Formats: sequence, C-alpha cells, structure tokens
Amino acid sequence: MLDVDDVVLQELVKLRGKITSTVQVLTHLKEKLQFVNGKNLFEKQKLHEIEELVARVGHFCSLSVCIIILSCVFTPLNYQ
Repeated sequence: MLDVDDVVLQELVKLRGKITSTVQVLTHLKEKLQFVNGKNLFEKQKLHEIEELVARVGHFCSLSVCIIILSCVFTPLNYQ
C-alpha cells in the first residue's frame, strides 16, 4: 500500500513532466513567432520596394504594362 508521501511524490513527478512539456511547447511557439515576425519584416520591405516601383513606373505607363512589369519583377515566395 502506498503511503501519503509516495502519492505526493508521484503527483510531483507527473507535474514536472507536464511543466517540461509546456515549456517545450512555449519555447517552440516563441521560436516560430520570431521566425514569422522576421518573415513579415522581409515581406513588408519587399512590398515597400514594389510600391515604390509602381509609383515610379505608374507615371510612365498604363496599368496593363505595369502589371506585366511587376509580374516579371515579383515572384511569390514558397511558404512552408
């Protein structure tokens, strides 16, 4: 028969396992968030460059020509 101390120790072991698992999940989410934030910054910079290009080119050509030019310049990234 288990005494009270053994039951408490078993519960502590279970809690430590849950805490470890939770910390691992939170660490992974933090790393993923940092990656996504970096990717967002990159995409914002790329969008800004494209907007500048559209503004410069837009003064000299029609919309259809701008679309052709942008399709040659801008290719979407492959997301994982």
